[in-house]
Amino acid sequence: MDDVQTSKKKNPSKKEWRGFYSLILIQAQNAFNEKAAQFLLIPLGVWLAANNIAYGPDSWVNSLQYILGCIFVLPYILFSPFVGWLADCFCKARIIQFMSFLQILVLGAMFLCFRYENIEMAVFWFCIFSVQATILSPAKKGVVKDMVGSRQLGYASGLMEMSLILSMLAAQIGIFVWFDILQVSSNDGWEAAAFPMAVAALFLPRYPSKQTRKFEWKLFYEHFVQLKYLWSQRDLRLSEIGISYFWFLAGALMLISLQIAQEHPIGDAGFSMSAAILMAWLSGGTVVGGVIASVICRKKIELGLIPLGAIGFTVGCIAMSFFAPGSLASNIGFGITGAFAAAYLVPLNAHLQDNCDPSNRSTVIAAGNLMDCIMGLVAVGFQLMLRNIFSVQNQFWVLAVLGVVITIVAFRLIPREFIRMMGLWIMRIVYRSRIIHQDRIPEDGGAIIVANHVTYGDA
Repeated sequence: MDDVQTSKKKNPSKKEWRGFYSLILIQAQNAFNEKAAQFLLIPLGVWLAANNIAYGPDSWVNSLQYILGCIFVLPYILFSPFVGWLADCFCKARIIQFMSFLQILVLGAMFLCFRYENIEMAVFWFCIFSVQATILSPAKKGVVKDMVGSRQLGYASGLMEMSLILSMLAAQIGIFVWFDILQVSSNDGWEAAAFPMAVAALFLPRYPSKQTRKFEWKLFYEHFVQLKYLWSQRDLRLSEIGISYFWFLAGALMLISLQIAQEHPIGDAGFSMSAAILMAWLSGGTVVGGVIASVICRKKIELGLIPLGAIGFTVGCIAMSFFAPGSLASNIGFGITGAFAAAYLVPLNAHLQDNCDPSNRSTVIAAGNLMDCIMGLVAVGFQLMLRNIFSVQNQFWVLAVLGVVITIVAFRLIPREFIRMMGLWIMRIVYRSRIIHQDRIPEDGGAIIVANHVTYGDA
């Protein structure tokens, strides 16, 4: 209880804010390199299949986006309990630093695979990269609340998520453009794939671990124990269900955008450049929406953004179903959908981290990663099934129907938060408010506020 009270009253020091921004840089570096490796393999596979170089047009390399999507999430599913225990029992800063240095080895090995034209070994090293990311995830997320406390957690969590998405955006767009330019100039996909990658490890403030559980072999197979703990608490369970749907939606939209790039190239652009344009709209909208949501959550985790975001990404999916894939109107729909999806995600992530028991925070985050990745795996199979049944526009209709379900559930669970948030926004258009002696309101427990009627916005 003391830890909870301390966290709620905590004002981060300058050193802790520097550590937090260092963590953002480390995460951005790792995510950039990870996505760069993944999205370098995809156009390389398309090029190999299209040019019939050792692989035919119907070979496995032409479906690398689905294979790599599965590879990326499988380590989270297989090792979730172990990495959660690891982050709870050891210094998170040391884990982050070690994983950052491990990334150098992995990227160096992948570089050699591209130079010696061995795509099978490149995919193998991407598997190792995915394991590295799995170990890093609960450590980097688990240390955020230690750094900034509860009051700033919504803002900090939002910045973490948006820096992650922004770095992935930069990698996806940059690599597709890089591959397209070099492949056109040299007509050699292998030459376009071989480029230097680097990573730097930064120093972070260290916090003592709060769990003393000894290593047990059952950590490698107690997934259901971890999920049971997560599901036993209503707030955590509902938050994680909402978060996992976001990653399902993100995975499905990414695969649909790659399908559009293959089947409906934008103008005279090829696969790589078309994919880069679509990723720019989707991820760019996500970053903008996430930054705005983070600012809104600066002093308080604003749960009213959840139903608002659900309305927005549902409307975005409906809009995209009416326009030709790859058209400007459809691309704007991608941006709108990404922006509102980010606004939906930011308060959910912060609420989950804020309500975790400090001694099991990384375990809860690892269990959440497990659910997120299961839904990511479902998204791969789901979109592959939709691709064989529906046109791209009809796939958006399916996502819109799912969005309507999420919206209804969000309104049933937190109607007051949405009404309060919208009411305050409307009131602030008319009235200016000023808070005096906010420190006299306790963080927990009851308080009596007696006030005269002053404005029509008091209610």
